[in-house]
Amino acid sequence: MSISLKEGQLSLLLHHYLRGTPDSVEHCSERIELGLFTRDEMTWAFEFAGMEVRYDSEGLMGRGLYVGKHDSKIRLGAGAASGLGR
Repeated sequence: MSISLKEGQLSLLLHHYLRGTPDSVEHCSERIELGLFTRDEMTWAFEFAGMEVRYDSEGLMGRGLYVGKHDSKIRLGAGAASGLGR
């Protein structure tokens, strides 16, 4: 079983599992925390990582999609300077 909650800037996923054996029943649980960010915060993060970013409001399933792309000159330049990418 699972439930999801919102706490401030976090989406919390709480999962509970039961595992049965011939001798007992075990209970396990996990808590997953996912950050919630505004469009401006997401755009800033892509740009800070040196990417061009485009936001498609429809996306694959109607929930929006960010597409980030590194400038190939920057990537090749960094690899060539360090001896990588040969």
